Amino acid sequence: MSRPGWGKRTSGWLVAGIVLLALLAAACPALSQEEGDTVSVDVQGVAPIRGGDQARARDAAVREALQKSVRQVLMELLGVEDPARLPRETTKLLSRPDRYVDSLSVLQEGPEAGDYHVQLRVAVLSAFLVRDLEKAGVRPGGSADAPRTKVIVRVLGVHGLDGFVRMRNELSAVPGVRKVLPRQIVPGEILLDVESADPPSRLAEQMAATRRFVLRDGAGAPGRLDVEFRP
Repeated sequence: MSRPGWGKRTSGWLVAGIVLLALLAAACPALSQEEGDTVSVDVQGVAPIRGGDQARARDAAVREALQKSVRQVLMELLGVEDPARLPRETTKLLSRPDRYVDSLSVLQEGPEAGDYHVQLRVAVLSAFLVRDLEKAGVRPGGSADAPRTKVIVRVLGVHGLDGFVRMRNELSAVPGVRKVLPRQIVPGEILLDVESADPPSRLAEQMAATRRFVLRDGAGAPGRLDVEFRP
């Protein structure tokens, strides 16, 4: 005999999960597209405030930060440590940095000593960069193009779309993480497919270092991590 209301409750959770997955796909199209692989970087931009026009200075500072983010990913893709050693073919790519930006969040901003400063977290569409590099005759060979490890990550403490977006941004910023895809959603937790340049043990260390993810002792299986998200 089934428990009264159990079927309705389970059905409600299922519908909520399907709706949330649909919202995630709409809000984060890169999650469901192979060509949407992203690399998250934190960058700073600064521009002088001329004639008291802070809005224009802010736009210039943001543009500088976006160029820095794309340049950083290019350097990683090509295995280059000195920006001056980037191939001249990358100049055209850097002239339109917004083309390669999946999303960004402002970590800090404001005027200081006559300049406008911004600090951004930018998700750069690395797969688009690879495609355009190859079109230009440049073959990537850096760490961002290295083989990846697929890890199943079960995250507790995630509530609603806002909670997911915040958790995804934090996880995407973990060194080595290349892709974060939702697999299954139930109330209070989410199961993710994560592609990483590092093995699960190293990924766990990097996640713990952010102090946003707490590894659950004794949980998980080979190729899987169980963590709690603490925003």
